[in-house]
Amino acid sequence: MSFPLLPDWGYALLSVISFTFASFLFRVMVREAGPVWTNAFKATVAASIFAGVFVVSGMELPPVLAGTSIAFLMISGFLGLNLSDYLMLQAYHRIGPARTMIIYRSQPLYLGLLAYLFLGQALQVQHVGAILLFILCVGILAYEKRRIDGHWDKVGLGLAVGGMLLDGTGIFLTRMGFEMSPGLGSQLANLIRATGALIGFFLISKIFAPIELVGKFRGLSPRLKGLAFLGAMMGSYIGLSLWLKAIQFGQVARVTSVAGVAPMLALGIESGLARRWPSRYAWTALALSMVAFYLLTRE
Repeated sequence: MSFPLLPDWGYALLSVISFTFASFLFRVMVREAGPVWTNAFKATVAASIFAGVFVVSGMELPPVLAGTSIAFLMISGFLGLNLSDYLMLQAYHRIGPARTMIIYRSQPLYLGLLAYLFLGQALQVQHVGAILLFILCVGILAYEKRRIDGHWDKVGLGLAVGGMLLDGTGIFLTRMGFEMSPGLGSQLANLIRATGALIGFFLISKIFAPIELVGKFRGLSPRLKGLAFLGAMMGSYIGLSLWLKAIQFGQVARVTSVAGVAPMLALGIESGLARRWPSRYAWTALALSMVAFYLLTRE
């Protein structure tokens, strides 16, 4: 196992930044090409790059690669990179990236419970405090959304919650895969996960309806083709590479708590695109998230 160059939260933070920017590109692609095609395209690009890097760099298989690890990673890819991402992209389209990420921030509680029950990981007091502050941020932003719209988009919220649970289960299975094969690297793990996602897309295409990956891509404008590739690179290759490195070395609940900065970043991008300042609710949530992040990164 290689020694990490950054702390677990450093890898997680860089992953969150990359994926948050990609989420706005994904939203455009969902509107133009649909969530199923967008999801299948980004998974195909990621799998191709992971495979190419693995071959070109001459990476060797770990001394022990347990069959259970492969199975867990394949299932993780199907749940996290296929089903979960489909629900997430649908939620992006209905309630926007920032609101979807707000819902995803309840994931550390779910993962913390799984890690406590199955991995024996205990959270330190300051980490519990950080998680609670992030959840308070979610509550503040959710209240703001309720005041603005006067109602909740129940379907959009349901899609986000379902995506969060599937993604959390996928993250947990990924960590279990690392635990069972200590010499397993994050690049090979990503390749196995992406393969699991692609198998899922193949089954969907055969059982339900053809995805027409190549045909629809040819019909896109040069601008949309560029956006599709850029989103896949940032969200599905760079973001996933950094994220799995954090999951490989870090504590599951703490690493996923770092993603609490994603709604703040997404709100900043949305405010910039709309050319207006964030509201006082957003500023309050931002201040709390900074305190939470400080607690989270203390050793």
